[in-house]
Amino acid sequence: MHVKPLSKPHTLTALESLVHRTSDTHCAAQLYELNKRYQLEHAFMALLNQIDHTHFECIWQYQTHHNIYINLIIITDIAVHLFKFNDYSGLHHIDGDGMLINSTTYTTHADISELHCMKYSVINVMPETATQLPVYTKCVMFSENFMLDIHSYTGDILLKDQILPYLERMSICSKKKKKPKFRDFFILSF
Repeated sequence: MHVKPLSKPHTLTALESLVHRTSDTHCAAQLYELNKRYQLEHAFMALLNQIDHTHFECIWQYQTHHNIYINLIIITDIAVHLFKFNDYSGLHHIDGDGMLINSTTYTTHADISELHCMKYSVINVMPETATQLPVYTKCVMFSENFMLDIHSYTGDILLKDQILPYLERMSICSKKKKKPKFRDFFILSF
């Protein structure tokens, strides 16, 4: 196995060619967001390239029909890992509904909630023989200025300085196990 290369999304390529032909501010804003998302994916790929990832299978830029965007799905021999990347900054807290909220601006982000929805979708497509395989979710914070309130649960959050150690642990743990038989089915179903 190998990590499939990250490719530029078709929507980003199309918007890059259109943005100079229009004065539509929505188009420019969408281009900015897509470009930022792609840069974060490149930053994560650079970290992924620092470890032994020969036993990982990656699905980049997965979007559901409900417009839930997952930057990366990593399938190892022992687990499925769902990652959503962002560069939020400032103090945040997680409310009772699992929403990530900026404590100063009260901007609400649905990243954690979307990851949990996607987790249950992944569990539902697994064959019965593989349902014991855990599915982990991580909201990856690339900004060094991101802080989480001490009263918020941190299990779904991965800070910038935690990314590489987390990937290294994934690599070490997955090398110790035998490949599940459902891997090919899972990849084909996405």
